[in-house]
Amino acid sequence: AHHFLGAWNGDRRLRDRYGEVWEEYARRTSLLPFAAILDGRQKLRLREFVRPAYIGVVAFVLATYAAHPLMLRAVGDLHI
Repeated sequence: AHHFLGAWNGDRRLRDRYGEVWEEYARRTSLLPFAAILDGRQKLRLREFVRPAYIGVVAFVLATYAAHPLMLRAVGDLHI
């Protein structure tokens, strides 16, 4: 409920500030995830998900996951 109230209030402020430009944008989007895509108001473009930064983050997460046993062993060997 809190999310919807906050989203409604944010939409109200943006509508007051930007008027018809905001209304046009709001018609193409949805508060509910994927609702605008299912309604045909938006298209899901997979190329938007493949960005160099995202590839770097995935590589870092996988490397950290693979190195996790080594990190645990290194911390376990510390005698503090």
